[in-house]
Amino acid sequence: MNFFDQIYWDNSIRTYCLVFGVILIILLVRKFVSKYIAYLIFGISNRIWKEIDKKNFTNLILEPLEKF
Repeated sequence: MNFFDQIYWDNSIRTYCLVFGVILIILLVRKFVSKYIAYLIFGISNRIWKEIDKKNFTNLILEPLEKF
């Protein structure tokens, strides 16, 4: 019997490793994706309000996006 085929609580160890890997990848990628989304939001809002500072705007938007 393979180690990854052992079953605990109706799930194999392979399934637990897969779920753990997906959660880890999402936690690592989340910061980069939220920064990209903040720059997109800045680009849209900069068309309407020209006097917005990019650095201050992205810093204000990044904190809620990274928690999401």
